[in-house]
Amino acid sequence: MALLPGTYKNDIYFQNDPLKYVIERLLPVMNGNLSTGFIPIDIFASRIILSNDFADETVVNTGGSEKASGGILALDGAIFSLNRVNAATDKAARVVFKANTTGEIQFPTIPLPHDLDDTADMTVNLWAGMGGATNTPVIDVQAFFNVGDTECGGNIAALSATAGLRTVTLAAADVPAAPGFLNLALVPAAHADDAIHLYAAWITYTRKAF
Repeated sequence: MALLPGTYKNDIYFQNDPLKYVIERLLPVMNGNLSTGFIPIDIFASRIILSNDFADETVVNTGGSEKASGGILALDGAIFSLNRVNAATDKAARVVFKANTTGEIQFPTIPLPHDLDDTADMTVNLWAGMGGATNTPVIDVQAFFNVGDTECGGNIAALSATAGLRTVTLAAADVPAAPGFLNLALVPAAHADDAIHLYAAWITYTRKAF
């Protein structure tokens, strides 16, 4: 954040009129730097969806569990898993959409913040990439506000072997006023050869003006 233009101890605006200091000097700086809101998403709290429901536990021949009850992400699931880039040298963690599988995950419910400007777009941000250079799929970011809504998300730009930011815009016309909530699900396109790696997710939005 930019340095404030003076302090209350030495600023003539404050000495003559404290309210004028706030309105004319402090608020413009704050409004210019804090106009964008940020909502982090816990990708490791995602739930696996199968047949439009939260996945139940599946037991494999070895007697182990491929995925936990209620769709909780497991260490070595059949469709999705969790791992580090390199356990010893690169401890960046990620959700892995395994190669040659198609499935859906749903993020935890996201309450709409009280300072949301519902006349402006919201943006879903994913930091993701491919485990190889063969497949370049998109991910369908499915978005539903509150209860009984019509899906209003869209596809991110195609992924590549270089992980990076991909975004989807939720149009202002679809954004309701707070209070309310948002549900997000991710459905990847076909990726027969390479796994998809999801490292982080967050939402940005416009705050109401002062």
